[in-house]
This record gives sequence, structure tokens and C-alpha cells, in this order.
Amino acid sequence: MTDASKVKDPFLRGNPFFLEKYCSELCREAAWRSYHACLCGAGFVSDEKRVHPLHHLYNLCVESGRSNPLMIARIFAMVFQRVTMEGRTPGEAFQDFQNFVSVEEESPIDDMAVFLLKNMFGHFPFMADIVTLSNYRRLNSAILRNAQTVTPVSDVHMWFERALEVHFSLCFCFCLVRCKNFFVFKG
Repeated sequence: MTDASKVKDPFLRGNPFFLEKYCSELCREAAWRSYHACLCGAGFVSDEKRVHPLHHLYNLCVESGRSNPLMIARIFAMVFQRVTMEGRTPGEAFQDFQNFVSVEEESPIDDMAVFLLKNMFGHFPFMADIVTLSNYRRLNSAILRNAQTVTPVSDVHMWFERALEVHFSLCFCFCLVRCKNFFVFKG
């Protein structure tokens, strides 16, 4: 769990969204190695002339009612850390996120979100190869597609949904049979 007293920036310290919580020290360290080192604002202090880039991205999300730009920021942070900490090329580091993405769906906040993300990650020399409008839209489309659970977007999604329903029904029935001694039924 993040100690709020160690966060210097009053905006970040006062906003529970930015104070990540972890179930263990091991998970906190894994998050640091995976993405958090690129996004952490604990040492940043806003003033009249500059604010942490997450301030603006967060405000854009609140104004638009969408959290996707923050999710995409975390994905880009993962890519940057793979390059800087693991020595991968930008293309290799981004490959995992390109495997399932083919559509570039537009939204009204795309240009502003990409502008803010470029400001956030501008200190990385390879930023221009990763933070592009095309990559942003591809990731946004993947998030939108994966968020659609009520109305699947294709026959393949329908098949998976039915298969999961059958699987979970069978697991639940199996669990009831195996665990019947643990349930007390009053009738």
C-alpha cells in the first residue's frame, strides 16, 4: 500500500485514484518493475507553472467520462519499462499489445489524450515510435471491445460467451456435489 505521506504532490496525495494499493510487497515490487516507475508522481510537486501530466490526463478522463486514456497510459508505461529495463526494442516491447488489435476506432478525445501522453513520456528518446495516434486508437479499440460483455461483437465472442456459461455452470454443479457436506439446507 502506498504511504500517502510520502507523496509530495498535494493533488496526487489527495486523490485516492493515484494512491495504488497492493496486496503485498511482492505485488508492489512487480508493479514498480512492470509500469509504475514510469508513471509514479511521488517525487513530483505541482506549482503554478507546471503540474504532473497525470493531472491533465485524469481531468480529461473525468470530463469525457472515460477511463481508457489512463489504462492506455499504463500500457505505454509497460512498453517503456520493457525497453529501458529489459533492453527490448520498442517494436518488441509493444508487440504483445498489437497481437489482438486491428481496428482504429476514433473518439472525440483522441488528439488531446495523445498530446498529454506525449508530454508524459516525452523524456524517452523512443517515445515518438510508441505514442502515436494510431497506437492510441488501436489500444482504445481493444479496450472498448473487451469491455463489451452484454452484447458480444461477433460470432466468435458469442461462442466464447456460451462456452464460458456452460463451463461455469458445470463447475458450479461439480462444486455443489463435491461440497454438499459444507452446505446446510433448511427446508
